[in-house]
Amino acid sequence: MRGIGKSPCTVEPNPTVGAGSEGGWFIGGRMPNAKSIGWAIYAAGFAIWLFGYLSVGHAPAFEWVAATPWWISSFVPNLEAEFGLALMFAKYGPDLLVTLRGRPGPKYDVRPSAGECEPHKRINQK
Repeated sequence: MRGIGKSPCTVEPNPTVGAGSEGGWFIGGRMPNAKSIGWAIYAAGFAIWLFGYLSVGHAPAFEWVAATPWWISSFVPNLEAEFGLALMFAKYGPDLLVTLRGRPGPKYDVRPSAGECEPHKRINQK
């Protein structure tokens, strides 16, 4: 797709990947399952972390005060906060598994047309 002021190597969104019948990025207007599961894990982890942060709770499993600066150790005062923080990081697990399996694919088609984007060739080279 060439136009005035457009480079022939511009990355354009690929409309065939992830486009539903409504024209959105998600199929049928719904989030993929892995992303929904990841956000549910994150929400549960945040709720548990907040409970642990605001309550006395149990002794932490890791000695955060000795191993980290004070501003990091203040976020994990007890075991409940550690568990919630671990769940918040585990949010990326389902999405990572889908990515490692090779689905759903790239949202952008980054392959240029043949011969359009070779920076080492000059335009008026014969």
